[in-house]
Amino acid sequence: MTITPIRDSCVDIVRYIALKQDVTERRAAEESQRLLAAIVVSSDDATIGKTLDGTIQSWNNGAEAIYGYHAHEVIGKSILILLPLGRHDELTDILGNVMAGESRSHFETIRLTKEGLESMFRSPFLRSGTTWESSWGRPLPPVTLPKGSGGASGT
Repeated sequence: MTITPIRDSCVDIVRYIALKQDVTERRAAEESQRLLAAIVVSSDDATIGKTLDGTIQSWNNGAEAIYGYHAHEVIGKSILILLPLGRHDELTDILGNVMAGESRSHFETIRLTKEGLESMFRSPFLRSGTTWESSWGRPLPPVTLPKGSGGASGT
């Protein structure tokens, strides 16, 4: 609740205006955002936010572990630092899909670590037989997928 005094020309308070606003929905949305942010930050999988020109804006702990860079080393730089020279066209293709509002199917690719080593990555998850695998190729625990997602519940 916000209470604001109304003053007359002599600066005396002559009345108050009180405003009451229900913030229940806003607080629930903020809590949901905090939860989602905590999940992304603590994930073992790399989650990298970038602009439409490929500039890295966010970098989670999983990205640090996988690629070897700390967030302060890559935020503001081009995502191209992770792509071997022969794969720079992938960025154009991926960002083109995003700008066109198209979804991007899962794909395997090669990325560079901080040490310059090339590693195979899966982005973001691939179904392998009856299990799901992370970008590291580790089986994930059973998950329940929403109807119409192409997967079966409990796989």
